[in-house]
Amino acid sequence: MKRKLVRALFRKKYYGIVTSVSAGLFIIISLVCMCGLCMSHVDVPEKAVYAISCFTLGMGGYVSGVTFGKNKRRRGIVSGLICGLWLWGIVTLFGIAAVRGFSLGAVLKNLVFLCVPAVIGSIYGVNSKFKNPPY
Repeated sequence: MKRKLVRALFRKKYYGIVTSVSAGLFIIISLVCMCGLCMSHVDVPEKAVYAISCFTLGMGGYVSGVTFGKNKRRRGIVSGLICGLWLWGIVTLFGIAAVRGFSLGAVLKNLVFLCVPAVIGSIYGVNSKFKNPPY
């Protein structure tokens, strides 16, 4: 009974994208909180803040791509691009709502720093070995 439930859960159509985008958002939010806490105690130059934001976006995209690649197990580049675009859309909507403005440079930076690591992570996730198959 339990095995059938797990098998049915992993075969749902949107399971992979929902879990991977959730994992990526969790990583982005937790890294932003940790870096914000560190920056509140230390005076950080503006270029370092830019580098930290690029790092957090890249790590969130990578984790999201690895999660999606391990769940889907095929078409690594396309899967990573889909995952990165979903993550980019969510981050961009939250950014526009928070700032109440639109900056093309920031949107394109987010697109690059979310999609490229997501593609790399998805390729790694598809080609990685796994001990326990999902179903």
